[in-house]
Amino acid sequence: MPSTLRSAELKRTGLMGTLRSCQLFSGLPTEDLAAIAVFTVARTLAKGDYLFREGDTARGCYLVQSGAVNVHR
Repeated sequence: MPSTLRSAELKRTGLMGTLRSCQLFSGLPTEDLAAIAVFTVARTLAKGDYLFREGDTARGCYLVQSGAVNVHR
């Protein structure tokens, strides 16, 4: 398997693991998790960065894989 395909497969597997660890997605079959993983986007934020601000248009559902999130107005 070429390294780019292997890398994509590892990324998808990791995303599926993160989704499965969330109670909202934990009971879904593997096929459904795989379908969701296809359009899942992983983001890395530095300490102090904003994920979104009050009034922003909703762009999806966010799951925190590691770290912490402060919520304030």
